[in-house]
Amino acid sequence: MKRVIFNWKMNGNKNLLNEMIHHYQKQGEKYGVSCSACLPSVYLTTGMDMNCSNVHIGAQDVFWLNSGAYTGSISAEMLKDVGVTLCLIGHSERRGRISGDVDPNILEANQDSSETVALKYHALLERSIEAIICVGETAEENRSGNTERVLEDQLASIIEVVVNNSVSKVTVAYEPVWAIGTGNTCSVEDAELRCAFINHLIKERVAKNQVQVEVLYGGSVSGSNVREYFAQKSIDGVLVGGASFKPEDVTVILEAASGCVVK
Repeated sequence: MKRVIFNWKMNGNKNLLNEMIHHYQKQGEKYGVSCSACLPSVYLTTGMDMNCSNVHIGAQDVFWLNSGAYTGSISAEMLKDVGVTLCLIGHSERRGRISGDVDPNILEANQDSSETVALKYHALLERSIEAIICVGETAEENRSGNTERVLEDQLASIIEVVVNNSVSKVTVAYEPVWAIGTGNTCSVEDAELRCAFINHLIKERVAKNQVQVEVLYGGSVSGSNVREYFAQKSIDGVLVGGASFKPEDVTVILEAASGCVVK
């Protein structure tokens, strides 16, 4: 069975939340799978109050300190207090590596570095909240053949936290920046190679038998391509963006995750 995480980003309202969370639940029951939905922070408790047992509610980011004069920030302690069990960290849209209408230079002062992502990871570990660590290269880095170097750099501080804290399981989402929300999908072959590289890198740096590595693929995942990604040995699941709000895509994704073929 493959893992599915829906990332809502800065989208949605209470009506859409009610519609889609119940759709996730219904399809999850039908196919015998669970999924996660990483919601905007203002909707976290709303999502959890729906009591949909097959849908785990997650956050999209966290600050690494427990409290203080950090206006607009949310701590791992706060997430734990309201019942959140997983959280994305290091997403390219938090690192300032974005494709869209916002000038990345405007975000430079607030963007994540690999070091701040590692601090966030440690904060989540202390509160027993699962971290989904996002990594990925830009189009230019891909064209210049530097993808593996970029992934290694982004994971170096994470691996240090894993070693120092004897972490038994690590979940990484590989999302090439150039494929996020653009409709340009990474080829299945390249996605498999990158996910395999991430798995090998972490196990090479940590004692192989002491850590379980789960690698997800993200980047314009939809109902039309998800089966191809799920067929790959090194891809353990998907991080879904825009298709999170499309009922037909969601149904196909959850059905594919179950390994069933429903006629």
